[in-house]
Amino acid sequence: FLVVVTFVILTFARIFKQFGSEIPLPTRVMIAMDAYLQQYWAVSLLGMVLSVVAILWWIRKPSGRYWLDWLKVHVPMFGPLMSKFALSRFSRIFSSLNASGLPIMQTLAISTETIGNVYYARSLRKVTEEVKRGENISDSLARAGIFPPLLHQMVTVGETTGKLDEVLGKVSDYYDQDVEYAIKRFTTLIEPVLLAIVATFVFFFALAVFLPLFNLAR
Repeated sequence: FLVVVTFVILTFARIFKQFGSEIPLPTRVMIAMDAYLQQYWAVSLLGMVLSVVAILWWIRKPSGRYWLDWLKVHVPMFGPLMSKFALSRFSRIFSSLNASGLPIMQTLAISTETIGNVYYARSLRKVTEEVKRGENISDSLARAGIFPPLLHQMVTVGETTGKLDEVLGKVSDYYDQDVEYAIKRFTTLIEPVLLAIVATFVFFFALAVFLPLFNLAR
């Protein structure tokens, strides 16, 4: 990009000015971008650095981390994958701790703090409080409104049969397998998207370079 703009596009611009010809729009855009970078590169670099620092500072705060984790599970394409990662981790840890004979409240507390997602952890803390008051885990998960039906339905089965650890172990296995399939689907889908983006940039560069040549040849 820098080589094309600095050496090719600007050369065409000087030649066009000598002939008094009108510079095509793509070429004018490239020239304007080059002029901006040459004049304001320091300000742009400083702005990017300050933006990164501000974002890193913000996500270290509880409110920033919450909204970052909310975004992780709601962003298109990528969100369902992160959601399944978190739910698989919760199910696996809960299953292991419950199978080891740990009290249910302590199991819930540890699983909540190790889920790795503040958005889900906040709702799981409310679930823990409801369970402490005597509610079922499955009912509390359903009332939270952010957990998939599969999770609280399988928890219902586990509570009914007394095999909560086995059921959640199978839930974790299911999510792990689904994550693997989702990654394959994601990589399959992202390839044509990236190809289209690259092709768009190449086409724009080609117009910026070759349109002046065509205009000179006429």
